[in-house]
Amino acid sequence: GLVEPAPSINEPTHIIENGLQTLIEQQHKSEYQYLLDTSDLHCMRCVPVLPPQHCQTTFAFHYCHLFLSHMGFLSWNKRNCFQLLGKNEQLIRELKHLDGTQTQCRQTYKVAVLYVACGQEDKRSILQNSQGSRAFEEFVSGLGWEVDMTAHVGYMGGLKQSYC
Repeated sequence: GLVEPAPSINEPTHIIENGLQTLIEQQHKSEYQYLLDTSDLHCMRCVPVLPPQHCQTTFAFHYCHLFLSHMGFLSWNKRNCFQLLGKNEQLIRELKHLDGTQTQCRQTYKVAVLYVACGQEDKRSILQNSQGSRAFEEFVSGLGWEVDMTAHVGYMGGLKQSYC
């Protein structure tokens, strides 16, 4: 505790250093062996993320119901917290305004992932890459699925369709 004296500076630190070095080497060997043992397992590979499958339903409010259910709003004690809105011009105008201000009310980040081929050092050649290596393409596909920005009607992340 606090009443015990600190270790002396004159104590031989090489014993402690050697012990730490041995532990680090053992950990490295253990992790490397684990990597070798599990490299063939499917769960240890990066797999592309696919868009959710569309399910056909005849229920008009299926996705709304599903969302409310997942969020816990359909429990009996929360059902009386809802008020149905009448669809009118003012509501539509306010919703469009809300869509236009979404970057002000949620924290967003824009991230660029660029492929730099071996030997590429200047900006122009890097930005002209139309594709990357197989490993790069697998990495990017693991981040999410591609969206055709020219036809996308959802959240654009602040990008304009004219940039795409």
